[in-house]
Amino acid sequence: MKQVAVLIGATAGIGKETARLLAREGYRVLLVGRNQTAGQALATELQGSFIQADVSLMSDVRRVADQVGQLTDTLDLIIHTADVLTTKRHETAEGFEVSIATNYYGRFLLNHLLLNEAPAYRPARIIHVAAAGFPAGKTFRAKFPVAATASGFTAHNIGQIANDFYGLTLAANLQPSGTKVNILNPGLVDTDIRRRGDFPGWFKAVEPVFDWLLRPWITKPHDYAQVVVDIATGRNAEADQSVLINRKGKSIQPSAALLDNELRNYVWEQTAQLTGLKTTSMLTN
Repeated sequence: MKQVAVLIGATAGIGKETARLLAREGYRVLLVGRNQTAGQALATELQGSFIQADVSLMSDVRRVADQVGQLTDTLDLIIHTADVLTTKRHETAEGFEVSIATNYYGRFLLNHLLLNEAPAYRPARIIHVAAAGFPAGKTFRAKFPVAATASGFTAHNIGQIANDFYGLTLAANLQPSGTKVNILNPGLVDTDIRRRGDFPGWFKAVEPVFDWLLRPWITKPHDYAQVVVDIATGRNAEADQSVLINRKGKSIQPSAALLDNELRNYVWEQTAQLTGLKTTSMLTN
């Protein structure tokens, strides 16, 4: 029986290339994304399945969990790459700022629905492609949950930091089951996330120059996807020992704030309330 991977944000960039590589490794891939045309084409190419959804909407996330449960009785990998980067504030129909809803709330909710409410999945690994190691301090409590007036850029960054808090707590809670958790920092990857963002005209005008200057440090999605797959399949031994991983697949030492259990529990409980989960659902079973 093929191993099964669900990839969220699989219709473009890192997610798309990760799906291709996993399919070549023999995985059955369940693809989740907003673009119906691109998603269905990729599912056909890889002989997988596609679920159309906007994971900034918690209602869509719940539907994804239900559909995954209908498609497979086993689940070996959960990989989140969906992200939105904006400068202005944009709210979903459910009242969440869209950036943090995509890069954090939706991820939190889907993991918990799959592990707690869907069939008894115990994947080998859960991966969030985020911005591991983003500076976090004890003042994070005052910033989270994000203010109702926070810009998209601010909310995006807070979501990236929250991924680190969450990932460390989730890894500890899932340790008895054997599931590994990794939060990855891809660094600069040549996706279209900046080009799709609502950045000011001056930024879009200088972006080609910016990209040219940083070309030696910019990675192609296919190349970074190989880093993800090496971690997902257990070929990166360092990722078995460290939750936070940098763009080269090496460990990142958590800051003192990230090791503060009280602060980590606070982030967990606040997120559970925001996404409509019971705060006692700690995934220790």
